Amino acid sequence: MQEIASLRERVETWRGLETRSRDQVELLELALAEDDDSIADHAAEDLRQLEGELERLEFELQLSGEYDHRDAILAIHAGA
Repeated sequence: MQEIASLRERVETWRGLETRSRDQVELLELALAEDDDSIADHAAEDLRQLEGELERLEFELQLSGEYDHRDAILAIHAGA
């Protein structure tokens, strides 16, 4: 049950990102059609935020293997 909730949360996060990116594309298209720089600037800032969030989510994906939820011990030894 806990795994289903975790997967559902992941799917909702990605779908939300997809929806927000589609909205920004529509906003940029509107800005181009209206030749409105203020709308374009706002959309560009939102797209930069989306890009940062996408990079964070991609990094999380790299750390979401079968055993990645478990603790790890890391030992560093001095030497050549």
